[in-house]
Amino acid sequence: MFTSKANLVEIVNGLPVSIEGNANLQVDMTDMGVEGSNLDKIGITLFRRAGGIWFSTEWNGSKTLQRNIISGNVYISSSADGTVGSVTNTGSGGMKSTAEVEQQPIVVTPLTAKAFPNPSETHFNLFVESGNAKDDVEIQVYNTTGVLVHQAKGTSNRSYKFGEGWVSGMYFVQVRQGDELKTLQLMKQ
Repeated sequence: MFTSKANLVEIVNGLPVSIEGNANLQVDMTDMGVEGSNLDKIGITLFRRAGGIWFSTEWNGSKTLQRNIISGNVYISSSADGTVGSVTNTGSGGMKSTAEVEQQPIVVTPLTAKAFPNPSETHFNLFVESGNAKDDVEIQVYNTTGVLVHQAKGTSNRSYKFGEGWVSGMYFVQVRQGDELKTLQLMKQ
C-alpha cells in the first residue's frame, strides 16, 4: 500500500480551479507473481480532508476494493538505494511504462489569496488556498482610513464572499494563517 498527499483540481473553462489540497491518496496493489495472467489488482482512493471520499476505483461502502488489471502486469519490488518500490505495467503492443516511488520530502503549499471580480460593483469572492490544514484562516478588511469593515475566520481551500452594500472606494484585505500573511487591494465601484 502506498499513501501520499494529493491536490484535487477541476478544469473550468480551460483553467484549473483548486477543489481541495493536501487530501490523502491511497494506492493499494497486489502482484500475483504470474506475468500475463490478468490476476494483478489495484485499488485507488482519494479521501476528503473533512471525511468521506472524492474518488474510489470501487467503493463497497466502507473501503476501496482492488480491481483486476485487464491488460498488463504489476511488478512490485524494493531495493536498498532508497527506492521504496516500482510498478511496471506491460500492456498490449509491447508498450512498457515504469513509475518509481521514492521517498521525497513533503512540500506544504504556501498561503495564496485571490479576489475576484476586482474591481466589483456588487461583492467580492476571496479564494484562500494553503497546504496548512492545522491553522485557521483569519480575514480582515480595512477601508482607506484604517477602519475594520469586515472580518471572518475559517479554513483554507475555500471561497469567502463579502462586500455587498459597501460604499465605493479602496479596501485592503489581510489574510493570515499561522505565520503567513497576504495583503490584497480591492476596488469597489
